[in-house]
Amino acid sequence: MKTMIKENIMNLSQKRLFEIAKNAIIELESSEYEHGAILEYLDISEKEFETIKNSNEDTKHYIYTIIFDYSTQDCSGVDTYIFDTYKKALNKFKEIIAEEKKAEVSWVADAFEDGVLLEEDYELDTNIDDINEDEEHELWWNITDRDDWNTHDFIDLRIKEVK
Repeated sequence: MKTMIKENIMNLSQKRLFEIAKNAIIELESSEYEHGAILEYLDISEKEFETIKNSNEDTKHYIYTIIFDYSTQDCSGVDTYIFDTYKKALNKFKEIIAEEKKAEVSWVADAFEDGVLLEEDYELDTNIDDINEDEEHELWWNITDRDDWNTHDFIDLRIKEVK
């Protein structure tokens, strides 16, 4: 039975696993079992025991979305990407911008000359100068053709808490 319970627990999400293990530890500690017997019964190490016991049940979980809203005179759309880590989302964010700056891919290449924005014809609103891979925050890179406001690329990295 113990093996079956352990197999079922392994199939649960990490959060649920911690919740179950923490409740089991609390219940076992309030019983007559000694510490060593609890570790043996749960088949966990002292370190795992402490990690579970001290885990914060209120740990917040996030998803990271990239929303790429694009429009020209002949096509438009919204592409959405969802990631489990900020780093993956940031990499995709940078990749989309780099691809859009290629002449064979997008009109956006016309907005730059030698890597410098042609400000008289295009408007760029961005906070990518704030990129710090060690600090998570939302980013955007929005470029619009001043002669045709319908022609735009809006790329956002958004952080949403999972509830």
